[in-house]
Amino acid sequence: MVATENRQDIITLKEIFPHVKNLNFTVVPSDYQTPRNSGLKSRNLQYAIEAFHKKLNDQESTYIVHFDEESVIPSQYIEVLYQEINRGYYNQQDILCGPINYPLEYTKASFWSRGVENNRLFIIPEAAMGCLTQLPKQGYGSNMAVRASMEIAVGWDIGQCEEYPIIAEDILFLLLAKAKGAKLGWHGVLMLEQPALTVEQSYRQRYRWVFGILQSLAVLKNFPETKKLSFWKRKYMIFQVWLRCFLYGAGFVYGLLGTLANLVLLILLITDRIALQLEPVSVILLILWAASFQYGTYWHLKYQLVPWWFKLKEHSLVLLAAPILGLLDTAPAIRALWDWYILRKRSVVWQPTVKNLKKESVAEFLQPVRI
Repeated sequence: MVATENRQDIITLKEIFPHVKNLNFTVVPSDYQTPRNSGLKSRNLQYAIEAFHKKLNDQESTYIVHFDEESVIPSQYIEVLYQEINRGYYNQQDILCGPINYPLEYTKASFWSRGVENNRLFIIPEAAMGCLTQLPKQGYGSNMAVRASMEIAVGWDIGQCEEYPIIAEDILFLLLAKAKGAKLGWHGVLMLEQPALTVEQSYRQRYRWVFGILQSLAVLKNFPETKKLSFWKRKYMIFQVWLRCFLYGAGFVYGLLGTLANLVLLILLITDRIALQLEPVSVILLILWAASFQYGTYWHLKYQLVPWWFKLKEHSLVLLAAPILGLLDTAPAIRALWDWYILRKRSVVWQPTVKNLKKESVAEFLQPVRI
């Protein structure tokens, strides 16, 4: 099913994919309003699930897989996902999440924005562990397979935070589902998406993540599902998500101080004022830090039709620019924390991440990617 507010999207998709016969479309009416007055993406999702659940004959054995506008799962991976969901362990889980890589339009993005995106792949094991241990710390707006009965029971009518729409509906949905007793799992099937195309878009995107999570944590206690939890279980659920946001923002302070300290040490080393001494622990941490960007760079370049020298240049530039890329990645997080706790900001302006520098067909959009 495709849910959209723009009827032109339906016309465009039908023109591009005329051979697809079992694709359902729903246009969200401009005057549609949920009971809790949800806005933005959650409003559209709520309308879609209300329209979709009437067509389901077996809600228990049906899973709804969530895509974003530019999300791609290669056909062979779709088959794997289907087989995984039908296996004994997986079909006992109510929500299954999976990894996302960002190779689409990779070379069209600026170096700084795609470089920042390379660090995201390094946290996939953390995301998997959060699902497998039933302690989710981050939301999954895409590549999330949800049992239809659970999605209908929880719904997407998440309301507002101090009269402003909530901009991180995914983490709030996941926490509410967990409060309802949902079992989480990790299906491991890869989804492909694209990075933000400019540094400005990347900054707004990360700011929106953290600010939206803080909104979600602020309203979580108001839902009937969480009120039924014990006091300490509710607090722990909120704390472990908040701690991840805090550490994400604190990474900017740590990275800035570390970069300045290393510059001072480099100057002292060049001027022969100190001797070079390598501590084993420091070397290991340095390698892990550099590897976090190189790992993502490798997997993103794997999908690109580019010569070997371009890949070598990209790896080298990412290695040299890693200190700045780390600051670009964490600066929006600490800004969001500052705005929320110090400036007491609650207003939000929805600026979706631009997915194309120019208008082009989906076929053109997928052309440079080798699956």
